[in-house]
Amino acid sequence: MRPALQLKLGTQLSLTPQLKQAIKLLTLNNLELSAELSQIAEMNPVLELDDAPDDADYDAHEDAEREMRLHDSVDELGKSNAADAPQSEPISSDDYEDSESPVQPSGDDAGADLDVEPDSADMRDWGDGVDGKSKQDSDDREDSYHDDATGTLADHLRAQLDLLPFSWRETAIAHVLIDAAEDDGFIREPVDFQRAALAPELIVSAKELETVRHRLTWLDPVGVLCRSLIECLSVQLQSIKHPRRTLALDLVALGPEALARIDREKAARQFEVELCELSEALALVRTLDPRPGARFNTRRIEYIVPDVRVQKQGGKWVVKLNREALPRVRINGSYAALLGKCKQVDEQFLKTQIADAKQLLKSLAQREDSVLRVAQAIVKEQERYFEHGLEYLKPLILRDIAEQVELHESTVSRITTRKYMHTPRGLLEFKHFFSSGVATRDGGEASATAIQEMIRRLVETEDAEKPMSDSVLGEILKARGVMVARRTVAKYREALGIPSSTDRVRR
Repeated sequence: MRPALQLKLGTQLSLTPQLKQAIKLLTLNNLELSAELSQIAEMNPVLELDDAPDDADYDAHEDAEREMRLHDSVDELGKSNAADAPQSEPISSDDYEDSESPVQPSGDDAGADLDVEPDSADMRDWGDGVDGKSKQDSDDREDSYHDDATGTLADHLRAQLDLLPFSWRETAIAHVLIDAAEDDGFIREPVDFQRAALAPELIVSAKELETVRHRLTWLDPVGVLCRSLIECLSVQLQSIKHPRRTLALDLVALGPEALARIDREKAARQFEVELCELSEALALVRTLDPRPGARFNTRRIEYIVPDVRVQKQGGKWVVKLNREALPRVRINGSYAALLGKCKQVDEQFLKTQIADAKQLLKSLAQREDSVLRVAQAIVKEQERYFEHGLEYLKPLILRDIAEQVELHESTVSRITTRKYMHTPRGLLEFKHFFSSGVATRDGGEASATAIQEMIRRLVETEDAEKPMSDSVLGEILKARGVMVARRTVAKYREALGIPSSTDRVRR
């Protein structure tokens, strides 16, 4: 055992910078690719980005012709001298634009007015202090409150707090309570937490703090800063003038779980009311907002831009790349004029930047071609879904598409991740069309997504008083030729967020 030097000869696969760039571009969706191109253009002075032109301005080109144009233009650009360089046309990502690619179809074919009505004269004075006008004016401004609320829930509440006839002590308590509110408007921290936040500068009792909080629950949106769902709904009901308000308050007091499983006939006898009156009260409860602060949630909204568009033209499903979201990438031909006229170091720098730009355009062309081919293959496989709906979604795996487009499964996986397709049936992710299959009676397969859609439609059309159990749903599916067990039905039902048959009973 002693250290020694050894010489070995071997081969291994390594990723070149060009291949790494091509793989990276392949995984990006349109929004991410646009940002990536902007960043690359800032680092490479040879590249130019223009606004994306309309699809109507594009000419159709075959792949071979585009490749020849690419190499011819690049060679011409590299060989041009100072005299003829300005006349050379810039290389653009337009050279890679594809034409429409048709896919042959298979041939298979409560309106109660809101009115705040505080329970005491003190609360009525508070209401007048907030509005400064009549209650009718407050009602007229209710929608504008919601439309103009561009800030957070805390900002919206503090704007109203400045108009209340609060003492400095009550104002300090109110600010602590507003800070304790969560995104949905509820306060779930114990009272001692708010008292500790005020100490030692201000020592308040639990009763004093709750008194201020109760007055704040009447702010817009009504029911905010409550500690429980029952309190939130009760405050909203107290602000409503409705003949069934008292009965609705009694129903809310039962609790959300009991209210969800309520037996209407039994409840009507319990409260000594007619069944129609109970139904009106329940309808009133359903108009309430269980999360009054959620509308002010200022979380960042992520927009989705489709990578391809699918539409039916002349009886054929046509797939187009969505170029509107991407800038036009071109090589500035003016830099070729500097070749041969600048120092050797500068000339080498320009040659390197032009070579990088050529590789980028090549990678973009390869990305467009791969995305389009995969999208075409998916649409071709799922034509019946586009024609008839979700129940006709065909079981599909990545290997099926990879074999059709002659790409590796990993490449297809990169292409179908976080890329979207704008279709007549909505904006759908490529992954939406891939699902496992369940055997059918005739020896075929039905996709799990299609079975879930069948279950959802069966539940929507069932008798509300006698909902179907998982076993009954399984028997109906078997009668339609889909062989599924009760456990599978239960799993799909839970995935759809549908309660069990016991919880769906409405009487």
